[in-house]
Amino acid sequence: MLRSTTALAGVALAFALAGGTARADEWTGAASDDWFEAGNWTDGSVPTATDEVQLDTATPNPTVVNAPGAQANYIDIGVVLGTGALTIEDGGTLTNVNATLGHNSTAQGTALVTGIGSAWSGNTLSVGQAGIGTVTIEHGGRVDYNTGYIGLALGSSGTITVSGSGARLNNGWGGTSVAVSGAGMLNIENGGVVTTGRNATIGYFANGDGTANVTGHNARWTIADDLVIGSEGKGMLTVDQGAVVKNSATLIAEQTGSTGTMNLNGVGGARGVLATHTISAGDGAAHIVFDGGTLRTLSSQPGAIGAGFALGDITVAAGGAYIDTNGRDVGFQSPLSGPGTLVKLGEGALVLFTPNTHGSTRVSEGRLVVYGTAASIMHAAGDMIVGDQAGPPAGLLITDASTVENGNGYVGQTSGSEGTVTVTGSGSSWTNNGWLYIGEQGIGTMRIEDGGAVITNGNASIGRVSGGVGTATVTGSGSTWTTNSFLKLGDLTGGQGTLTIANQGTVISNSQVRLADAPGTQGTALVTGTGSKWIGPATQFHVGFWDKGVLTIADGGEVQSDFTTLGTWGGSSGTATVTGGGSVWNIHDDFEVGVWGAGLLTIENGGLVTNPAAAYIGSEVGSVGVVTVTGAGSLWRPENEMVIGSEGKGWLTVTDSAAVETNEVHIAELAGSQGTVNIGSPTGDAPTAPGKLNTPLVRFGDGDGSLIFNHTASAYRFAPQILGNGRINLLAGTTELNNGAAFSGTVSVNSGAVLITHGTLGGTLGVLAGGRLEGAGTVGTTTMGGTVAPGNSIGTLHVAGNYTQAAGSTYEVEVDAAGNADLIDVSGTATLNGGTVQVISSSDFALATPYTILTSAGGVTGTFDAAAVSFSSPFLTPQLTYDTNDVAVAFTQTSSFASAALTPNQEAAAEGADSLDVGNAVWDAIALLPSSSDAPAAFDALSGEVHASTKSVLIEDSRFVREAAGARLRAAFAGVGAKSMPVLIYGDDDPAPALADTDRFAAWGHAFGSWGKWDGDGNAASLRRNTGGFVLGGDMEAANNWRLGLLAGYSRSSFDIDDRTSSGSADSYHLGAYAGTEIGKLGLRFGTAYSWHDVDTTRTAAFSGFTDTLDADYDAATAQFFGEAGYRIDTALARFEPFANLAYVNLRTDGFTESGGPAALKAPSSRNDATFTTLGLRAETALSLDDTTARLHGTLGWRHTFGDKTPTADLAFAGGDAFAIAGVPIAKDAAVIEAGLDLALSPNASLVIAYSGQIGGGVSDHGLKVNFSMAF
Repeated sequence: MLRSTTALAGVALAFALAGGTARADEWTGAASDDWFEAGNWTDGSVPTATDEVQLDTATPNPTVVNAPGAQANYIDIGVVLGTGALTIEDGGTLTNVNATLGHNSTAQGTALVTGIGSAWSGNTLSVGQAGIGTVTIEHGGRVDYNTGYIGLALGSSGTITVSGSGARLNNGWGGTSVAVSGAGMLNIENGGVVTTGRNATIGYFANGDGTANVTGHNARWTIADDLVIGSEGKGMLTVDQGAVVKNSATLIAEQTGSTGTMNLNGVGGARGVLATHTISAGDGAAHIVFDGGTLRTLSSQPGAIGAGFALGDITVAAGGAYIDTNGRDVGFQSPLSGPGTLVKLGEGALVLFTPNTHGSTRVSEGRLVVYGTAASIMHAAGDMIVGDQAGPPAGLLITDASTVENGNGYVGQTSGSEGTVTVTGSGSSWTNNGWLYIGEQGIGTMRIEDGGAVITNGNASIGRVSGGVGTATVTGSGSTWTTNSFLKLGDLTGGQGTLTIANQGTVISNSQVRLADAPGTQGTALVTGTGSKWIGPATQFHVGFWDKGVLTIADGGEVQSDFTTLGTWGGSSGTATVTGGGSVWNIHDDFEVGVWGAGLLTIENGGLVTNPAAAYIGSEVGSVGVVTVTGAGSLWRPENEMVIGSEGKGWLTVTDSAAVETNEVHIAELAGSQGTVNIGSPTGDAPTAPGKLNTPLVRFGDGDGSLIFNHTASAYRFAPQILGNGRINLLAGTTELNNGAAFSGTVSVNSGAVLITHGTLGGTLGVLAGGRLEGAGTVGTTTMGGTVAPGNSIGTLHVAGNYTQAAGSTYEVEVDAAGNADLIDVSGTATLNGGTVQVISSSDFALATPYTILTSAGGVTGTFDAAAVSFSSPFLTPQLTYDTNDVAVAFTQTSSFASAALTPNQEAAAEGADSLDVGNAVWDAIALLPSSSDAPAAFDALSGEVHASTKSVLIEDSRFVREAAGARLRAAFAGVGAKSMPVLIYGDDDPAPALADTDRFAAWGHAFGSWGKWDGDGNAASLRRNTGGFVLGGDMEAANNWRLGLLAGYSRSSFDIDDRTSSGSADSYHLGAYAGTEIGKLGLRFGTAYSWHDVDTTRTAAFSGFTDTLDADYDAATAQFFGEAGYRIDTALARFEPFANLAYVNLRTDGFTESGGPAALKAPSSRNDATFTTLGLRAETALSLDDTTARLHGTLGWRHTFGDKTPTADLAFAGGDAFAIAGVPIAKDAAVIEAGLDLALSPNASLVIAYSGQIGGGVSDHGLKVNFSMAF
């Protein structure tokens, strides 16, 4: 606060001296009351702007300015002993420099400025300079002074009243001082307006006693700078009844010894308002009394309000304290006390840093923040209301270890309101000694975070009435909410409440909990996350008490409760879901799902519910209870007993590897009840994986009870003992029931379901079409409309009663070679109304052996429709026989395997397989083929055809050795079509390259490669072959123009027979000798060769019901002799050689035995012969290509085959007869084609490109060779 005490004292002294020394024109009023009449003045003239004017009497007439233009320099109204009076009215105006009212201590001056247009202006106005001064501005009058003083000197008394709409007092830069050293009062009333251009002070000096009253609608005091209430003296400001005071900063009791009081009063829509940037207390005695008035902040400052006040300095009287943060965040530094209510208005935050003990709190707009360990609101009986009106949301933040205690708490109290309370941080707490309403009629939210704590000693209501929507969230480690009375989520009709406990938050409920406590309500609770807990009451916990309640426990959340219900009263619905590993609901007493209403409990994905007492699903008449336990690890453990349908309707579904554990299960306990247990899925739903009902006993009561198995498991055992009269219905899956001797109801096995019993199952059994009964136990009277398959493997099914086999049904009988068979043993009568006996053999069986499959103590009537084998064999036929008490079946082979063959190879393989014994895997697999159309492929797969076709490959590939020898002999004599590749010659010197027709000893090499295909002949399958190799040789000239030579070589052939899933390879090693001569133009060429073959084969024998992989490794050898004659014809353009050749090939193959399984074959050694003749013509011609010499040559011939054109292999299965299989045939006639181009690139370099092939008779074989040679 900036002020100048010295300057202000000097001004006061100047006023005092001026009144005693200057010449004055005094008012006499002798003529009239008109200022402008000269006869009213002592000097006989109307004052001018330079005159000092004294108005010290109002007798006989007061002074009236009723026209514009009055002027003076100094005006002194009430100078010495008199009483001066000035009235400015009817638009009159007075302009002067300085003015005083009550100049001396004995004087009294009065001024009235009234009416629109009436105005008084000057520099300084002192009202009660030393005596008594009064100024009234009303009815639109206006006073404008740069500086205003009210009660200037010690002992003085000054009053300014600005009243009514349009009345204005304007002070300029000199400010306004009320009670400088005397007594001063400023009244701004009923629309009056005062503006202060700088600072304003009430009670300036030590003796100053000032009062400012701003009251009435539209009354305004606007201060440009600061307002001091009690600078050194005593000051009081009262703002009331809709008036507004606005300034920059407010300082109360500035100096030591001063007293300052600010009263903010009002009621309803007429509240006094102080609008300021800051309020602080000085060194004196500062007081603020709120009694219905409003404090409005104009800036955001952490300590803007209340700095320096002590406890008790700020009083909240019965009318209440209204603090409007006006969209700003403002700190309140001093405590509030008193019986009244703190009302937070405006958007933005009001932050309380100190302990407060006022009567109650209401947050209408914005947010109230209680911050820090020293901060608190303590009104144990008073209300805390957050959100009491429609409009912007309201909030309460309790943070940083602050505390709040109140009576009742309201969050979102009224319709259209929105309130939020947040309690955050360790040590922060909110205690409600009375009721707590979160969303009473509006929207209410409570958040307890990061260690905050809330205690509710009265009832807690989340979502109170219609329109009330409440949400409470407890989140974070250490965050707690303790309720010591009822906790209601959805309290009265229309209320909606939601509670969320997350992230290790905790709710402790020490009394009843009710979700949806009245018709038309809705309550929802979520407990989620590991460490999140709801520790329930030692009394009752109701989800859906009167209407819709929902509880979810998820992701590791935990709830503890005592006696618990879902769907308590008629028309209610309670839903609870416990989901996720670690999610737990511990119930310490009975648990009723559907008491009179509807209850729904879901335990899933590893959730756990425990209660040591009893569990009831559908307790009372009219109730509905539904429980689903699903997912691996999900468990419900009611340790005493479980009643499903006590007097109402109850359903329990245990599915997808979940479990229920209890001491005893009652289904449909009392007459009129309905109870259903579903293992898997309910009736009408798609089957799912089953769960487990772990209990020693399942007892059907006097109501309508059902045990449903609708699951996907292929081996589900239901272990509990089953007692009483109910329904067991198998809809899907395979279920084993062994403990039902005391059951007296009905059992139905529906289509797609399987019942297995190895114990005893009483009652009446009906297996519907598509259903299946298995086992070696005992069942009651049975009607079989589906499939019966006694035994566990081969065994006996006992029927304690009568047995009926319906038309369209199936009796599956398993038999073995020892004469054992499944049996149905009936203690009563057996009635056969048709059906099929399906005979199954898992291994082998005895032909023509009768198997007893049904025996009946009461006799057998009727017959089966037919007998068949399960494998639908085209080769076996079963036959049924009947006598008085028994039915038997026998079957024989009625068709040979070969009867289904289509080719010779298939027939041979079939006969070989048919020679095996019954029980051999190959014989059984063929016998059990589903149809004769499957047999040919099976025979082909078993035939071993690859071994016969391998012979074709070896015989055919023998030609590569003899072709190499013949080519060398033609080259040696420069024959037609001979290749021009050089050879190495040997003499006295080192080996040297030479032309092929050298007469010296020559060494040569020949590489070959080919790919080919042999088409199948309808018996053997097509074969593809690739081969490659080389031959090395040497020859020399002998007598009479003969050349003799030797050769050796290696080749590898690989072949595949895709249609037989077979492949093989042969590594061949060759030795041979050759000779040739030329007599004139006749060329003669001869040779012989011997080849050793290492053969590897692999094949897969696969067909319906059988797979085997077979490998073989054996040796073979080929011997061949060959010769050729050709006659050369020379012409000018080309050379020709007609030729004829002959080759004899003998193939010997060693015996072998395949490795593998039962389809392995063995073969003895064998031999095959073939003779080939070829007639043809060779031709060549020389070409000239620039500087290169080229030779084009080719061969065209016809090859004919004699002898074993279709090689065969004698094969046999182990233990079976031999059979012959034919391989892919060698072509009887084929075209031999060769073409080549030799290029002499230089005297020492040549390039040869050549093609050779054989085509014809389903055979195509091709080879391509490129040779480049260079001599050095």
